[in-house]
This record gives sequence, structure tokens and C-alpha cells, in this order.
Amino acid sequence: MKYFLSILSIVIVGGLLCTPAMAQDNTSKLRADLQGCGAWSGLDVEGSAKFEAKGDRTKFSVEVEGDATDIGGAVTVGVLVGGIEVGPLALVCDGCDALGDCCGDLNFDTNIDKDDPDTSVAPPAAVGDGNVSISVTLDGAGVLCGDMEED
Repeated sequence: MKYFLSILSIVIVGGLLCTPAMAQDNTSKLRADLQGCGAWSGLDVEGSAKFEAKGDRTKFSVEVEGDATDIGGAVTVGVLVGGIEVGPLALVCDGCDALGDCCGDLNFDTNIDKDDPDTSVAPPAAVGDGNVSISVTLDGAGVLCGDMEED
């Protein structure tokens, strides 16, 4: 009987240690939906920003897509995180979709994707703080805006 109780207690303690609450993967995910502001307010242009941290790896990306007429054709916009420019994002109008929209993305990843030459080494530190503003600018003026929130 003692042997049975010992085995039973090991199984119960082992089960408690393996509950989903204890086995979390410590992943942090943030997202911002970027809406038109300034010159692009009310136009058919939108974007998103995503941040993910899991273990030693962190990723951050910004994607923009919109009507070529509203955007004004292929342009390069700036991406700001908390008011600090982190890089240019080139919007191209060929091959995005059948409608002829313009699109582009900017990617940061601590695990470099050798197949994506546009991936930079590390995400900007401020983006992981949460509640940070993300802005896309054209000629220095904000055209898409949003705030990072938990995903």
C-alpha cells in the first residue's frame, strides 16, 4: 500500500507540474493596426505592425498595402517606433495583387532569414515595451498611425 501511495503522489505532483499554466512558452505578442492619418486619412490604405518575442528570438514587422492611386504610386515611406525612425519601407505596385495595389514590408528578426535579404538583424528595443506608437511617414509627415497592444 505504501508503494502504491508513493507512486500515486509522484503521478499527482508530476501532473501538477505539467499543467498548461506552468508549461507556458513565455511568448510575448504585440500588434498594431495602422490606420490612415494625415494625408492618407480616409484613403484606401492600411497597415499592420507585429512584434513577437519567444526565448532568444524577437521579430518585428510592418506591412503596408493600399490603392496605388491613393498612395501616389511606388514610394518609400519611413517607419517610426515611438518617434524614432527604424528604417525605410519601399512600396511597390507590381505583383502585390490583381487589383494593382501597392504593398511593402519591413522585417526585423534576431534569426536572420537567408532567403529574405530585407530582414535586418534585431528589432528596435522600444517596440517590445508595449503601448508604443508606430507611425509610417511620407516626406516627414505621418500617413499611417497606430499603437502596439497585446495580441
